[in-house]
Amino acid sequence: MSTCFQALQRMPMNRAGLKRLRNSGRLPAIVFGSDANNVQIHLCAKEFGRWMRTGEGGMIRLNLENHGPLVVSLEAVQRDPVTQDYLHADFIRVKEEEIAQA
Repeated sequence: MSTCFQALQRMPMNRAGLKRLRNSGRLPAIVFGSDANNVQIHLCAKEFGRWMRTGEGGMIRLNLENHGPLVVSLEAVQRDPVTQDYLHADFIRVKEEEIAQA
């Protein structure tokens, strides 16, 4: 698991707020699953795009300020149909015992 992203928690936003976030170079995302509350986050869009271009898969470690490191897997990505910019990412939380069994 070599991929690691710095992520910050965010508050729920309307469309205009999400657009401002994207224009500042951040990618809005959500972490869900594993019997825990959903966490809305944002991370660096350039780092995420660079990782996507490499074609690497597997588990990702998100360093989240108040939640500690989270081990996640990429579930879905939304892209703009014209510009192909990343709009939103969905991550699913992975339990530590699931990693050991795999």
